[in-house]
Amino acid sequence: MRMLIFVVAILSILIISKPAKAYYGEPEYRLNIGLYTEHYINDKAEFNEINRLVQFTRAKDEKMLTAATFINSHYERSYLVGAGIENDYSTNLRFGAYLAAVSGYAGHIDTHVGGILIAPIAYANFHGLSLSVLPSALNLGYEFSF
Repeated sequence: MRMLIFVVAILSILIISKPAKAYYGEPEYRLNIGLYTEHYINDKAEFNEINRLVQFTRAKDEKMLTAATFINSHYERSYLVGAGIENDYSTNLRFGAYLAAVSGYAGHIDTHVGGILIAPIAYANFHGLSLSVLPSALNLGYEFSF
């Protein structure tokens, strides 16, 4: 069921962006590969620090939609969907923030409706190197634009 929700989120991003091109021009698509995670709050030796994150993002006119899947800190498959804003400061430097609904943490931390966690996430990207700041961890990755 979670995989179905993830696939629907990716397809929705692609479908929504097709008619938007006619009005707003070409959107930018990005693929982010998470390489390493470091927990800075409640860090435990048994936490997973290699999350195998794969994130797909559509961005246009300072708005972004994103969907991701990863192995969370508790070694369970998680899915994320989010929407937010971003700002390009130059061709090589971008900052953004989004609100995400994240599955996979029920039973480990307090979650919201249906075991879904609502999390604010901030990020920066410099020459493809991305740094995401989550409520309890930092994630370092590399981003490909197309």
